[in-house]
Amino acid sequence: MNQEVILGGRELGLSGYPSFNGAYEVGDSLVNAGFDVILHATNHALDKGKKGLLNCIHFWQEHYPQIAVLGIHETQEAADDIYITQVNGIRIAILNYTYGTNGIALPKDMPHAVDLWNEDNIRRDSHNYLKQLLDALVESNIIVDDNDKVIQKLTIIGKIDKRKPRIEIDIEEISGMV
Repeated sequence: MNQEVILGGRELGLSGYPSFNGAYEVGDSLVNAGFDVILHATNHALDKGKKGLLNCIHFWQEHYPQIAVLGIHETQEAADDIYITQVNGIRIAILNYTYGTNGIALPKDMPHAVDLWNEDNIRRDSHNYLKQLLDALVESNIIVDDNDKVIQKLTIIGKIDKRKPRIEIDIEEISGMV
């Protein structure tokens, strides 16, 4: 589930555009709806700064440690962790990136806080994941195209008989956001 809004909690003030912040109850609802992978690398990940990001990470760790939260990290170790799940005997890795954080710099002491989209990161991470004898790799990216449109792109790379088909899907196109 792509969770666009950071869940920094009511203590930081609930807010909408342009600087989003959601209540922890949103996370409760996602879990109750059956989602077990939450993608948080979005352009709004730092809308409430380091405190909002850490509140969100700690909410998930303390209340739902069984939920995979991807794209945001408190430590370099967490950022380096390889997330792999198995569904019906198929080993799948999921990567999650965003094009940026709306001009908000990563915290100086947390350069690993948000997974940012760039060719080097994707090439490195894809290579590291595919070495894990996976059956498929899923990338969820929020990028800006040449026409300044923000697009959420889902890429699926699968290994089938030594071939690696690549499927790219534009999930959502949002005009005028950049």
